[in-house]
Amino acid sequence: MRLFVAVELSKEMRQAATATIADLQHRLGRRVVARWLPADNLHITVRFIGEVSEAIGPDVLRGLSVPISLQPFDLRFGACGAFPPGGPPRAIWIGLANGMPPLATINGEMNARLEHFGFEAESRPYSPHLTIARVKEIDRGSAPEVRRILRETPIPAGHCRVDHTTIFRSQLSPKGARYESLATCSFLYP
Repeated sequence: MRLFVAVELSKEMRQAATATIADLQHRLGRRVVARWLPADNLHITVRFIGEVSEAIGPDVLRGLSVPISLQPFDLRFGACGAFPPGGPPRAIWIGLANGMPPLATINGEMNARLEHFGFEAESRPYSPHLTIARVKEIDRGSAPEVRRILRETPIPAGHCRVDHTTIFRSQLSPKGARYESLATCSFLYP
């Protein structure tokens, strides 16, 4: 099974992100051919795990579900951008204006828990963001214009109070991914 740990967004944040997606689709026009994520699939990935064998899957889920000692925190969106940071974009995202330190703490905790099962931490530093599109094609020479449009996109409104993470199973198909919630990891706080 293919697993990841994520923070789910409030309805308000999903609506704001969906409005930003519609705006970007209009403003980018034919410069970019992309697979835009549907509202139901919008989340902040805390730790992508990948394939986990059925033999250890239940143990991994139990290990990731142990509560974390962390205060609830707020998320708000920041500016839009793209990966990689230079050249033609391959992914379009909405950044965060706050909530990054607790998300990094959760990422570190999940890395430590997964190490017990033989999963190595990612080599890249954790960079919390909301992926909204995977770019398939971009018009030749239009990367600077696309990046300008992303920079000038108004920051989406919305607010989200986070008090747990969710462990999801991702099922891939030609129509896109479908996510199934398998377990949660609550926060323990005084």
